[in-house]
Amino acid sequence: MTADRTGHRASAAPAYDVVVAGGGPAGAAAALALGRAGRTVLLADAATGPPPVGEALPAAARVLLHDLDAQDVLDGRHHLPCYANLSAWGSDDLAAQDSILDPHGHGWHLDRGRFDRELRERARLLGTDVAERTTARPAGRSGDGTWTVELRGPRERRTVRCRWLVDATGRRASLATAAGARRVVHDRLVALCLTLPPSTTPAPDASTLVEAAPDGWWYTALLPAGHRLLARYNGHGPTACTRKSSHCDSLVARKQRRVPTRFTTVNRPAGGDTAGKHDGD
Repeated sequence: MTADRTGHRASAAPAYDVVVAGGGPAGAAAALALGRAGRTVLLADAATGPPPVGEALPAAARVLLHDLDAQDVLDGRHHLPCYANLSAWGSDDLAAQDSILDPHGHGWHLDRGRFDRELRERARLLGTDVAERTTARPAGRSGDGTWTVELRGPRERRTVRCRWLVDATGRRASLATAAGARRVVHDRLVALCLTLPPSTTPAPDASTLVEAAPDGWWYTALLPAGHRLLARYNGHGPTACTRKSSHCDSLVARKQRRVPTRFTTVNRPAGGDTAGKHDGD
């Protein structure tokens, strides 16, 4: 019987080929791909922090989901088809990129909670051990290259051994930084996000809308439950919003009132095909 440097016994713990930290789409896809390759996998889903914001899935994701044998997680009952992307770059005119021109079909606006859960369940059915509400931290590395990983959940604390680690925790990079990695900052882009209640005046369609603004851009998309996501992207970092919180609130209020009217001004040719003008592309 041996112990790692934290004092936890490790030799009695089950061994895995891979421990994946992060239960979002990246972590679940990694677990699915590894499971299909015959690897033994433990997927640790911490489920901490605010609900995920990213809800748009491009049509090309169908290819990836098909490769993972998980293409049927997308359906029109729980996720909202997106048939066009609207954009305004450099002018007030909206241009449209319609899904009819995409060989993969239309994109999707996701119910992210459901989408993430179903991908994790697919990994579980393939043999992955899914540890819900559990964090993973490297506790040491042996001379043979195997890792000892500490798992902390609501009801237990244990260690497991594995050959490889996969960090799919996103921006936090919790597994990598705990193992000694350092973050490299390339820019200070942040997003101020707001979920709006269902409108009394429904949008004419579920297109995404992107509009250029000083120091960034606006983004909005309809969510499957009828709510709307409104986001303001800014390249000056989080302090830009905290220093000018009242200004940000004013911008959001004005954009919230303007969103419904923007969908009626899209620049499409008479035949309904994609507009020829794509400013900023």
